[in-house]
Amino acid sequence: MLKHYISSCSNPQHFILKMYKLEDFICEHDRQVLLRITGSDDVKQALILLYHEQEHIREDFFRNLHAETKSNLTELIERINSLISKQAAADILSSN
Repeated sequence: MLKHYISSCSNPQHFILKMYKLEDFICEHDRQVLLRITGSDDVKQALILLYHEQEHIREDFFRNLHAETKSNLTELIERINSLISKQAAADILSSN
């Protein structure tokens, strides 16, 4: 669906798509905390382990996220919402 959107843009070269991994949005401080509380040495693995941790551990981690991580994740959510909105608008226009 995203590929369709990009290819159907009136000016695709103005649409810059960068590939990110979720762990790229977590600041170094929060990465170290995540690795410590899960006992992992890999951030991607630690995210999976965090999901299976006790609820209070998950809550503490997310409640204490550094401002940089919060900002990065907010930016990601805004990008996703923007893409969804643009795709929805394009779908509505093409269905008329």
